[in-house]
Amino acid sequence: MQIKEAWIDMSPQALGGVDIENSFLGYAFVVDQYANIHWRAVGLAKDYELDSLFKVINELKAQHTKQQEKIQTNQSNQENSNSSTIEPISNKSNDAQTP
Repeated sequence: MQIKEAWIDMSPQALGGVDIENSFLGYAFVVDQYANIHWRAVGLAKDYELDSLFKVINELKAQHTKQQEKIQTNQSNQENSNSSTIEPISNKSNDAQTP
């Protein structure tokens, strides 16, 4: 799984419904590849918030792993269906000839 770092455009137009009220606080987000926010926090995290963070990350990792396995299985199935076995055709006319 690839972890990406990104700088977020903090303009109100870019943030849309993210609801960042104070530009002097630290905000943390867990975002999937489709830009869905699965977890967010402001300021210092409490123990139960960290537990929640790790739970969300582990669930997203499990989903990602399942998706990758499914993709690999589909690719493998396509490769197997594309590689057909060519069997030689017997020449019936030569077999039927008798001296």
